[in-house]
Amino acid sequence: MGNFDTVKIERIARGQNRHADSLATLASSIADEVPRLIRVELVLEPSISTRALIVQVTKAERCWIDPIIDFLSEDRTLEYEKEAAKVRRTAARYWLSADRKLYRRSFEGPYLQCLRPDQAKELLAKLHEGVCGSHVGGHSLAHRAMTQGF
Repeated sequence: MGNFDTVKIERIARGQNRHADSLATLASSIADEVPRLIRVELVLEPSISTRALIVQVTKAERCWIDPIIDFLSEDRTLEYEKEAAKVRRTAARYWLSADRKLYRRSFEGPYLQCLRPDQAKELLAKLHEGVCGSHVGGHSLAHRAMTQGF
């Protein structure tokens, strides 16, 4: 620093310093006999095709949603009278759309769309780890899903 006329020290946030950190790590790992030239190339188009189609066919297992949908759409109940009475009681809290999506009526907010277990797992993963995710705990994550209408 003594060889410079003026010196200015400025603190840079870690997020804005990643490129400099990468260059410093690369420069320090190079052997002395290799010239210290770092080439930076801007690639405007991907080098491989990003078009991919993945089709996965699975048989949907019956879950708690199916008896309620059957009752609301076709007035069909289960063969066991005890279970049928339970479905009749709980079906009053739900609404079935024309495209057979089940919604739970909510007093303090919008109707909440009911999801199958695999759909719920996918939604919670998106809310937890997505671009806008904040890696919150279980109760907070469930509340976020409910405010999104699920």
